[in-house]
Amino acid sequence: MVRSGPRRLPARLYLDDYRPAPDGWLPVRTPLDFRYLVSTFDWDAISLDNDLSGQRTAVTGEDLLMWMFEEDHLPKEKPCVHSQDPHGAPRMRAYIDARWPRSSKERM
Repeated sequence: MVRSGPRRLPARLYLDDYRPAPDGWLPVRTPLDFRYLVSTFDWDAISLDNDLSGQRTAVTGEDLLMWMFEEDHLPKEKPCVHSQDPHGAPRMRAYIDARWPRSSKERM
């Protein structure tokens, strides 16, 4: 019998209240769980939805994105936005583009 090493959680976090996460991504459904996971663990990548209305919360993906930058809880890779929201998604992408460090030296 061949033993494999310990199972590693995906280092990619996928915030969405109803869409399934792609293979290799850890799904997170609520803002509370998202804040906990992002502030507790390091992530290679994070992808965000904006409209979290399925959770009956006033908190949006845009709010959580701004919180990530304010608290310096950023992934190694530039955050992604997979939201289909015609107003929120472009604002989120512009927010990231205006603030994302351009080199790994700037992140250190």
